Amino acid sequence: MARVWMLLIWIGIVLFPGSVVGQLVDTDIMKLSTYADRISLDNIREHLEILSADDMEGREAGHPGNVRAAEYLAKHLQEYGYQTPPRTTNYYQYFPLYKQEWDEISISLENQSYEFLTDFYALPSDNPNLPSFDAGEILYLGYGQTAEQYNDFAEVDLANRVVLIREGRPAQMGATRTSELEPHKLEAAREAGVRLILVVSPHFSNRLGRYRQVLANPTISTKVPPSKRTNVVYISPRMADQLMAGYEDEIASYDDNKYASPNRQVNRVVIRKEIEVALHKVTGYEYIPNVVGFLPGNDPNLRHEILVLSAHLDHVGIQNGEIYNGADDDGSGTSTILEIARVISELSKENADYPRRSLLIFFTNAEEKGLLGSAYYADNPLYPLENTVANLNVDMIGRRDDAHQDNPYYVYIIGSDKLSSDLHNINEGVNEALTNLELDYTYNDEADPNRFYYRSDHYNFAKKGIPVIFYFTGVHADYHKPTDTIEKIEFPKMLTIGQLIFGTAWEILNRDSRPIVDKQ
Repeated sequence: MARVWMLLIWIGIVLFPGSVVGQLVDTDIMKLSTYADRISLDNIREHLEILSADDMEGREAGHPGNVRAAEYLAKHLQEYGYQTPPRTTNYYQYFPLYKQEWDEISISLENQSYEFLTDFYALPSDNPNLPSFDAGEILYLGYGQTAEQYNDFAEVDLANRVVLIREGRPAQMGATRTSELEPHKLEAAREAGVRLILVVSPHFSNRLGRYRQVLANPTISTKVPPSKRTNVVYISPRMADQLMAGYEDEIASYDDNKYASPNRQVNRVVIRKEIEVALHKVTGYEYIPNVVGFLPGNDPNLRHEILVLSAHLDHVGIQNGEIYNGADDDGSGTSTILEIARVISELSKENADYPRRSLLIFFTNAEEKGLLGSAYYADNPLYPLENTVANLNVDMIGRRDDAHQDNPYYVYIIGSDKLSSDLHNINEGVNEALTNLELDYTYNDEADPNRFYYRSDHYNFAKKGIPVIFYFTGVHADYHKPTDTIEKIEFPKMLTIGQLIFGTAWEILNRDSRPIVDKQ
């Protein structure tokens, strides 16, 4: 019976393409399938072989390999007939990278030196320059609370002083989820003129283990670093114990009594020990490019509307002498988008009516530095954001994760229904009509701890109210390792996902109406 039913469906599709599956997409199914078949696995493989080769040096933003990768992508966009958008140069949207790094960072207490990234850490971006600072005492202020009834900063002269506080808040005030220095504490310290805050962190070891690479490298941003007047250093519990040695009873009394009842007056603990600090940083900048190509739409009434297809061209470069080729992250997405760009351009040349809307191919840069290239575009768009109908973003689609070892033909869909039910339904319809992939929405759940929705370039469009889909096949054992190489890429699966992305893009480009934003 099941076979008979499937046969009837197949006959309905072939003989009556406007019915059954055809109802889910506007494009004629047979045409859409024919168009999607133009996507070449060989072309994708060739692109990825070049982008993930050793001579690209891991494509780290601002490094020579990254420049070579950008040149490769721009060259192909030109060959395919894309226009370089206004306010760009040869397909490059340049943006600044401000780099802050430590020139000298040291702390000594009573002539005992402590080790950066062992006993303490500090981010250059969170600190003003402090080449040299000496103090003969440290003021202990408990948990640094600022509430009206429990204010550790009240009624004390803190100008240009060193203050020691604990992360979080005392048990008497109830538990808190916060595991960082709460902004209100830092603001209170700045207003009081504190020169240096030492923060005792119970999460020190875990945080250092997780973020050591970030802490050891320069801080990167696309904006001029804001001026700050208070330095912030996180210290280990071991270092804190040595710092507080000899004052344990006074500190315990402060913690027990200060928060026992509202507005209770308790003497501050003055730790009379010599501390010498150097937090000398240097700030430089350079300009790097996003790579962008524009294909104008052919419908005079719709060509002002734009679909953005994106993937990030950068990876993490060379570390400890090893090249991180980034074949999957995100050579896979970049190669696939480049091939889709070719196919849509060819279809545009063959048919004066399509695509109806305009297309922006967007190879973002410095994604690995914090989604910086897409953030810059969102703040400095080349085309009005109100005319940008959707962003389809592709990041890591060449491998499979542990949850799909028995079925490589899947893709995680993230964000499709966050802003637009319409966009979600288009993608679902194209998949049903064209590719029949398993669409996995696991990571679309707001409760998912991985928070992938916030971790790739589409999010900078979503923040501006633009509907997005993030295509992703999950994290694997080679994620951000030098073993993320082309030999492990599953090209047939990647090709099929590329056909889904193409089909969804083609639908958006040619429908009468743009995807409706019906959610906040």
